[in-house]
Amino acid sequence: MRLAWKELTYNWKKYLLVEVIVILMMFMVLFLSGLVSGLGRAVSSGIEIMDASAFVLVKDS
Repeated sequence: MRLAWKELTYNWKKYLLVEVIVILMMFMVLFLSGLVSGLGRAVSSGIEIMDASAFVLVKDS
């Protein structure tokens, strides 16, 4: 434990940079997952609101 604490205090800038990068990546994942779920809801609600009695789907689509 003492060796790890010595290493953290000696190279604190490197470990701070790693922590900042990890926090930014966590924020990016949360932001992108929220964006994807919001866009998915927008597409499905757009289809539900559409005034169509039937949809024609082609096999190659």
